[in-house]
Amino acid sequence: MTTELIHGERKNSAEGDFGLSVLLKNLFKERGVDFREYRPKCIGRRIATRLRVTGAKNYLEYLSILREEPEEYDKLLNVCTVQSKMKHPRSQMC
Repeated sequence: MTTELIHGERKNSAEGDFGLSVLLKNLFKERGVDFREYRPKCIGRRIATRLRVTGAKNYLEYLSILREEPEEYDKLLNVCTVQSKMKHPRSQMC
């Protein structure tokens, strides 16, 4: 089984994939933005930016922060969408 580095710690990739999936489903449910078609590594790197800033150790911990601090959704969406528009002006896909 493979591992990946999330916030400085080795994590089981299945655990990271599950956490990312839950986070993306919640983002769609709460804000109507669907990033589930993005490449997981790409969107994961963007979300990792917010994990570092907030101090969350994994996606599920970050999801708890989103629930406690709804303004964090806007910061996350800004990181995920602004970069993709700059990189790919004709597409919002990562």
